[in-house]
Amino acid sequence: MTIVASNSLTISNVNDGTITHIAYANSADGTDGFTTVYPNLNLLDGTKDFSGEWDRESWGWENDGIYKGLTVKKRRNQWGGINKTFTAPKDGIYTFSAYVKSSGNNANIHRFTEKNGTTYWDSGAHKELGNNFGWLRDSFTVTLKAGDTISARYEISGSTSDSILWTAGHKWEEGSTATPWMPSASEVKTADWPSYIGQYSDFISTASTDPAKYAPWIVFKGIDGNNGRGIVSSEQKYQLTQTSAKPVDPWDNSVWQTTQPTTTATNKYLWSITRTTFNLAPLTQDIVEQKAVYGDKGTDGDPGKVVSDTEPTTRFKGLTWKYSGTSDLTASDGTVIKPNTEYYYNGTHWMINYLSANNLEANSIKADKIDAKNLKITDGEFVSTTTNGPVTTSTEIKDNHIAISKTDGTVNTKNDLAVDTEQGFAMKFVNNSTNFTKDVAVNSQGFSISDSDGNFAQLTPQGTKLSTDVPWTDITRSSGVGTSGTLRARINNGVFYAQSKDVTIPSIAPNSLITIGTMSSKFSGVSGFDTLGLLYSLGQLSVASVTVGNDGKINIGNPNPTTMSGKVIQFSINIPLG
Repeated sequence: MTIVASNSLTISNVNDGTITHIAYANSADGTDGFTTVYPNLNLLDGTKDFSGEWDRESWGWENDGIYKGLTVKKRRNQWGGINKTFTAPKDGIYTFSAYVKSSGNNANIHRFTEKNGTTYWDSGAHKELGNNFGWLRDSFTVTLKAGDTISARYEISGSTSDSILWTAGHKWEEGSTATPWMPSASEVKTADWPSYIGQYSDFISTASTDPAKYAPWIVFKGIDGNNGRGIVSSEQKYQLTQTSAKPVDPWDNSVWQTTQPTTTATNKYLWSITRTTFNLAPLTQDIVEQKAVYGDKGTDGDPGKVVSDTEPTTRFKGLTWKYSGTSDLTASDGTVIKPNTEYYYNGTHWMINYLSANNLEANSIKADKIDAKNLKITDGEFVSTTTNGPVTTSTEIKDNHIAISKTDGTVNTKNDLAVDTEQGFAMKFVNNSTNFTKDVAVNSQGFSISDSDGNFAQLTPQGTKLSTDVPWTDITRSSGVGTSGTLRARINNGVFYAQSKDVTIPSIAPNSLITIGTMSSKFSGVSGFDTLGLLYSLGQLSVASVTVGNDGKINIGNPNPTTMSGKVIQFSINIPLG
């Protein structure tokens, strides 16, 4: 480590085709406040302790301790979520985030958003969070215009007595990434910013969330976003030296020569460095980590390594080359070099740089193909994505769920399948051209299928429900039909039912029909049905015909040789539809 007098803190590490990951924290071991995203300032005031003007604060909210240094608000009553309105200062993308927790099996926690005074449902602004979950950081992103007002709140939508909702750390910020909670520009202090910084390099684009990977953690004080201080630039420089000793200034701003340098016994090392510059106070520190990234094997080092999209012109036994191109390349020896693959030179040919081990332990492994017996994954996840022309499929196994998705660009459709130990089984079909969707779900509550046209079917422990079901509805009686008795119809589980009991009807001549009522438009799909009924009065009983016409009319016929008068009709129709 060297101390320099300048207006920058420069943290450097070797870049030999690898990716540098940086993280920030509040403790020397990186465990307190660990984050790989540098925090933005809050655009709301009073979010640490809910001070100032908060809507609905008095409606049953109470303080309930501290979480991550933030005042926690608790509520047991339905509705009345706590929130603070944010006004967008300019056109752009903004992100809301907050901590939220719930207990109770029927709390049914929802996130609601109001934009410009009305409930806002677009851009994922509304979300169902469910029941009985621990602290989580919830967030969503929205595009706003200057002067737009927006607020987000959490609500108990269930009404059971054991429901509880906690929330803390509300935050609005610019951009599409939810960064860790911070105070507003008018409230921030030096102590609120991360105190330590750590970094490491590898070939993996995803940064690790293990603080130990970033050790050693370096004191990182004085960054004040309110005064415009923070990361301002990064640069990569190069140096070709004659020995394995770590080089000193000056560094070159660009590579090698126009062609790869030829190594000799005395000139065989190429060094590379990446510098990330922070705009800080005058006296700062420069931490430099360096190693040779190209060169012949020395007495105190390993063979060199080249990362490039062209074949090295200078080759020697043991040289390692990682091909950074995006398509297959045929090397000078005829070997087909694959993209993002590492090779070594055996003196005559390029060979894939295989690793053989009886036991291998690693935080991260990236491979094009893994063939294994008795593969066991502990506390991990499986993610696979395959693209074949316009068709993309992905499979994810994580925690207690499996998710499989297929997008077919030839027909512009998407199919999703999910299996979860708590939520059950779900399938979703989407036609992106017509926006038509179809959903199927099986869980402890039963079976359901629905589509975006409003059709649905449900099979539950309480019975079957269909979108075509119609409850018992009175049939509109024709003139002359008495008002007593029962005359009604319904559709249940795909079966049409019609009933008449003790309904007085007008006289019917022999072999004639009369209309006793007309069904509502709810029964427009019912037609052409007939059955038998009974016409009776004191001491008399006769057979009658009952028909349902295409116009929804209920007709009664008299097949008897005498006129039927002063009679009441009784019938029951149970006919499956479709």
